[in-house]
Formats: sequence, C-alpha cells, structure tokens
Amino acid sequence: GAGDSLNINFVGLPDFSRVYTVDSSGRLFLPEIKYLSVKDLSLEELRNILYKKYENVLIEPNIDIRINQYRPVRVYVIGEVSRPGFYTVQGTLKGDSIGNLNISTFEESLGFSSQIPTVFQPSVEYSSNLFPTVFDVIKASQGVTPYTDLSDVKVIRKMGPKGSQKIEASLNFLRLITEGDHSQNIRIFDGDTIIVSK
Repeated sequence: GAGDSLNINFVGLPDFSRVYTVDSSGRLFLPEIKYLSVKDLSLEELRNILYKKYENVLIEPNIDIRINQYRPVRVYVIGEVSRPGFYTVQGTLKGDSIGNLNISTFEESLGFSSQIPTVFQPSVEYSSNLFPTVFDVIKASQGVTPYTDLSDVKVIRKMGPKGSQKIEASLNFLRLITEGDHSQNIRIFDGDTIIVSK
C-alpha cells in the first residue's frame, strides 16, 4: 500500500536496482514500464507481474523483491489511558535485526511540541519483522491510569470494501501481564481504534 518501500533488485542491472516507494495512489514508478498499480498485491503477485511486464524489455528478467520499510500505521486510542488521541507508529526493518518503532502524535504532525518520546525501543526481540502491537500503542499513549480495566481492551477494525464493515476483538491484558499470554497482544493495522475501559 501507499508508503511502503520495496527494494527491487534487477540482477545484472544496477541502474534499475534500488528502493522504490509506493505513491499515494498505490503505484510504483519503474524504469521502462512507468506507473504500475501495486495496491493490495503480495510480493509474489508483484514479482509475477514484473516478470511479465519486463519480458518485452529484458532478456530473461531476474528480479528479487524485498520489503525495505513498511508504511506507518495510524491508530486512534480512546478511553482510560494517560493521553488518548491519534498516533502514528512505524515499524522498521534493519537487515536481520529489530528496528526501532518511531512514534509521532497528531499534535507533533501539526508542529506542536509534545512530551511523547520520538523513538520507542521495544524490549522483546523475536523477529526481523517488527510490527506494532496493541501494547506498543498503549505505551505510546503514555500508558494506563490507576482506573484502567486491563481485562477489557477492545480493538475495532474496519474491513470490507472501503471499510464498510467493522469487527471487534476483546482482549484481556491482565492475562498478558500475569500469564505471559501473547495472544492478547495482537498486531495493529492502519485505521484501528483501541478502546481501553475504565
């Protein structure tokens, strides 16, 4: 989707090989074929399309594609947290190691100063792909208050064509803290709303 950047390597063609960013319309601008719509494609689907497109331009095209950086995830946190509001959280990839999560608030994007740290370093290193989770977003909103009900955290996600349907997941964060149940700490997606109960 828009904002993702891809490392596309045309084997034997260093002039074509580089990092390409998906524009706001969900397209890549590629040498010789110009604009190509890539929104909602998997890497394998994109690879197959590129092979077909470049068959007419290159002799036996050999193309490798990797995600360079995922687009930012924008979520809204409401309820019993220290700073409810709109947050942008971005996971990064740094080779085989965990990257940092860069966090910015809506106020920062408007140029206001904020007490929120600009960089959040996660303590759990379990994957080279670090996706933001509900815990990360609650931490970005400066955590919980003394009145927070951690056994009742909801995530509302828009689904279907143009977000016409909504699904809701109920999470029990006490199980995450007391039992280490990581199934309660789900990955967040762009447009999610997180509701923390009082």
